[in-house]
Amino acid sequence: MRWDDPTTWLAYGGAVLFFAAIIPFSSFSLLSIATALIITLVNWILGSNWVIAASELTYDPGKTRLL
Repeated sequence: MRWDDPTTWLAYGGAVLFFAAIIPFSSFSLLSIATALIITLVNWILGSNWVIAASELTYDPGKTRLL
């Protein structure tokens, strides 16, 4: 992901908003922050793997070059 790519900013911004949406601000604690961070990281990893797998569905070994 390059920093001058708008989709990079969209992905990171979405992760920050997802993290902020999970934290219960009424009972703010270190445990809630840690739980929200773990859920966000797991979501990021699983989502990334899903997007890569979905993009490889059209992979044609003779015509496509993976970077």
